[in-house]
Amino acid sequence: MKGIRDDIFTSIKQGILTGTLAPGHQLRLRDIAAQHRSSMMPVREAIVALEAVGLVTQIPYRGAFVSRLTIEKLEDFYRSRLIIEPGAMEISTPKLTESHFEVLRSLLNEIDIMASKDNWPLVLDLDERFLMAIYRAADSTSLIEIIQTLWNRVTPYKHRLVTVEPAAAYEIVRYNRELLAHLEDRNARAAKQLLKESLSGAMAKLGEALPT
Repeated sequence: MKGIRDDIFTSIKQGILTGTLAPGHQLRLRDIAAQHRSSMMPVREAIVALEAVGLVTQIPYRGAFVSRLTIEKLEDFYRSRLIIEPGAMEISTPKLTESHFEVLRSLLNEIDIMASKDNWPLVLDLDERFLMAIYRAADSTSLIEIIQTLWNRVTPYKHRLVTVEPAAAYEIVRYNRELLAHLEDRNARAAKQLLKESLSGAMAKLGEALPT
């Protein structure tokens, strides 16, 4: 039963994060059960789990819906990111090894290639992998879990942005190159400051891309 629930959770989550399931879309549980050849129980469990991470909103007597994108939620998520991620950067910077840098350079090259092909969904995914490769050096499971939860909440906003303004993703390439240079110099202060600028700029652009 758990395997089916996890499959349903992953399928719906992927649809939400990539924008296939748009904000406000109603999730009809019976249709989902039929699609996955499942009973209703694992579908309900998956919906509850999605609600717990903020991707789904359940409204009494109406049903389950993909959570809507609002400026209030966006600013809340990014205020949290601005507190947590620079701290993770400070912890990680002195722990980065040449093996870490090889991974980061490889990811940066992949980002460049995908950006040249205008494959913005993959650029967003690679950008998260790039940052997570840095944060994992902090060797803190709880820190990674908090960051991943916040990312799940903001990913739909990112996909909204690159849908309405694809060129905005070019900022990712520029920031990551400069960030890697600071990390290779072991300059945690400069890396933290650049990260804060990147997150603040992203919050502003994402807010502008929201429907009025």
